[in-house]
Amino acid sequence: MAGATITAKPQPHLLLKTVVLATELGALARGAFLFGWREGAQRSGRQRRIVFRAIMPGPDSLDIMNLFFRAKPKIPQSTILEVDGVPVTIAVRVHARARSYRLSLPHASGPVLTLPPHGKWAEAEAFLLKHRSWLAARIKRAPEASHFGDGGVVPLRGVEHRIVGMGKVRGRVERVELDGLPTLLVPGEPAHQARRLTDWFKEEAQADLAARSAFHAERLGVHVRSIRMRSQASRWGSCSSTGNINYNWRLVLAPPFVLDYVAAHEVAHLVEMNHSAAFWATVERTLPDMDRGRAWLKAHGRQLMAHGA
Repeated sequence: MAGATITAKPQPHLLLKTVVLATELGALARGAFLFGWREGAQRSGRQRRIVFRAIMPGPDSLDIMNLFFRAKPKIPQSTILEVDGVPVTIAVRVHARARSYRLSLPHASGPVLTLPPHGKWAEAEAFLLKHRSWLAARIKRAPEASHFGDGGVVPLRGVEHRIVGMGKVRGRVERVELDGLPTLLVPGEPAHQARRLTDWFKEEAQADLAARSAFHAERLGVHVRSIRMRSQASRWGSCSSTGNINYNWRLVLAPPFVLDYVAAHEVAHLVEMNHSAAFWATVERTLPDMDRGRAWLKAHGRQLMAHGA
């Protein structure tokens, strides 16, 4: 249930088994260094003596010295890639558990290039350029972010609702019928209405998901310790082995059978902390028509994530 992603493993690094002995000369201002060493072996009886002779760097050895002492290119926080003639900002991240280069387009944010801890920026750039067309195709399909504001339209439990600013500072969001159309009346100043509506959605999601989680927990004989709403950019939910479940509040915007599927999915992890065949059998045991919600998310998940982004 994550956004589009493409990966590639980094190239194997060369292991340089070279010993360098560098001795600084007295005049640091001139930047002169002794570089390299020669080993001479002199035997006297059973004893072996190693003799080191310093070598002044010539043109070739200076090139080698530059190789060893060259500063490693820093990994930038972001980079710009031209996609179909338009500059696109790519966020750059180094992830401790990443094993390969990864280019992804999360549901509710811009492209992200992820590097493993041992990754090289030159390789990462080459990987990014290689998959420019992949990124272009997915950007074209990505839905535009939907911000909550007066005059907008947003789904609630799968039904489209108009957003109408009430103009008064105090009060709560209300769901009413105006001119035969489902409407959400949102209080507060225009600059604060999006936040007020989002907070209300989170409260509604909390109530719906707590009820469905309790239902599936009883059916599966497990205990849910806590339920919290989150605003993840690429996840619908997560579950810990201790019974703590996080849900994406946007699930309340989807049809109820979709929210029900995610609740069944996360509660089933308290039985099977994996995605094995046994896990999917557990989800189906508590929710026989699980495929319906799963298919809906696959088809409409990106659009759902765009709401309130």
